[in-house]
Amino acid sequence: MPVMDTDSPARGAVFEFARDLGRRGFSATTCRIRRHYLDEFLEHAHGATGNNQLTVGDLMDPERADAWLEAAAEGKLRTRNTRYGPEAAVTSNSIRVRVDSYNAFAEFLGLSGRRKSPPPARGFHLDPGDTEQLLHDLTVRRPTAANASTGLRGLRANRYNPSHQLSENTNADSAAIVQV
Repeated sequence: MPVMDTDSPARGAVFEFARDLGRRGFSATTCRIRRHYLDEFLEHAHGATGNNQLTVGDLMDPERADAWLEAAAEGKLRTRNTRYGPEAAVTSNSIRVRVDSYNAFAEFLGLSGRRKSPPPARGFHLDPGDTEQLLHDLTVRRPTAANASTGLRGLRANRYNPSHQLSENTNADSAAIVQV
């Protein structure tokens, strides 16, 4: 890992950080997400300062990080539309990943001043009746882009969540889904 100090170019440090993640065996998705959010941070800082030659010290200024996270939370940095519209606030999980990316980058740089990561938000879930309906629909009306593994994943997801058990009169099992 190259030594990065606060006078190093910020863009080069972000690039080296992403390369380091790959060398350490992180998944391509993790590397892409970390790089995306740090590039977003860098672009936000460029826009705020008008300076395209920021140093690591300039970028990692705590007030700058706060401004970036605030703009992101308000949806001002969104690059694509959502089902709630282009101005919708982002999810807490999106902010959590940004904070985790910032903290990992600070660790890579050997800097202190980590941000507190918000707790993960509860994901989407189905109640038992909706689960039964989904499995039935996947069994009798498979979506055109789906295959048998789509139904199997739904069934397995239900098995791994004991709070959402199928009723005993549901005849949906792996064999029934595969045969369709």
